[in-house]
Amino acid sequence: MSTSPWSSAPVQPDPSLAPATGPRATDPVARVPEVVVAPRGPNWALAITSVVLLGVSGAIGWHLLGLPALALAQLGPSALVITGLAFVLIGQLGLLRRRRRQRRRRVD
Repeated sequence: MSTSPWSSAPVQPDPSLAPATGPRATDPVARVPEVVVAPRGPNWALAITSVVLLGVSGAIGWHLLGLPALALAQLGPSALVITGLAFVLIGQLGLLRRRRRQRRRRVD
């Protein structure tokens, strides 16, 4: 039998592509759920991952271009304090948002 796609040989159907059979194949309820809940808000896991990957790719690009590298000793201890304060503020904003959402759910 020829394997060329332009041959005139009869095509044998692929048994793995056969239509579904069994009790669920004809069940109208099993096909599509009636209510599909749309996602609410941004995908924060994806946003955080993309920001981290952007930082890593920026650092690699900085190194490949031969630009001067910053050492932590050059920044001084004030950079660590400012970074810590920024993390504390971000955490507080997250806690406040969570509490506000919980209060709204109790009212509803």
